Amino acid sequence: SFRNMTENELKVIPGPKGEKRREAMCKWWHQRKGYGFVILNDTGEEAFVHFTKIKTFPKRLKDGVKCMLTLTKNKDGKLTAIDVHVDGCKVESKPRIQVVLASQSKLKLEAARNALKDCDVKGVKAESKIAEQPFGHKETMTGAMNRLEDCKSKSPGADIYIGLENGLMELEGRFYDFAWIIMEKPADSIIVRVQSAAIEFPVPYVNQAKEAKGGFKDNTAGSFIAKDTKCNPKDPHSFILGEFLGRKQILAQAIKAAYGQLVTKKKVKDPAQT
Repeated sequence: SFRNMTENELKVIPGPKGEKRREAMCKWWHQRKGYGFVILNDTGEEAFVHFTKIKTFPKRLKDGVKCMLTLTKNKDGKLTAIDVHVDGCKVESKPRIQVVLASQSKLKLEAARNALKDCDVKGVKAESKIAEQPFGHKETMTGAMNRLEDCKSKSPGADIYIGLENGLMELEGRFYDFAWIIMEKPADSIIVRVQSAAIEFPVPYVNQAKEAKGGFKDNTAGSFIAKDTKCNPKDPHSFILGEFLGRKQILAQAIKAAYGQLVTKKKVKDPAQT
């Protein structure tokens, strides 16, 4: 089925020369995954649409939205839309940068999209292959790199890939939550690493996670903060920092910094080698 197809399998067979453009209406659209289906006005048939085939900005559809498109077929003979122009949207002057984030977390996707407004960002579920609560720079960076490599294999062909992992570090008896952002531009063989701002987590919650059954392998300090304060377990930063800042804003700042280094091709010292 279309839902289980990879981007490589979405390559289409060229349609007949001179095929006329068709009118259609969006049946449904999955924004996080970047695809959906339209219904052709003239025949009532359904056709698959991938966001990479949309030529207007923003590169997405909404249920009930009208569009013009050209039809072709994928390798299995299924109708696939190409050269899609969404009603009421402007045609892009240049192709937008395609970014794949190694996560389908709503918070992380919003952070990346807020930071990279000139890019199309989609999320791919990726494995970190480390503890639930990473501890120290080495383990946290390993998790980010594992996610990066996993999403590259699952979603080939993007312009930029982002691996992201939050972890804890200890300094003078206090504990701080931070994230490593690893961003890669395969075409230019450039990888940059940026650490986010570090936010102090109260010692008792860190100790509870460490001493609980399974320790850091199965528990996070954030989950114990949330259990005690009823805050979002994925964003205890908002509770700790109040109205001033949340995890989404912290990650967005780090992602933007990494992107700045990437596009200007500045060589930065690899923290993993220090």
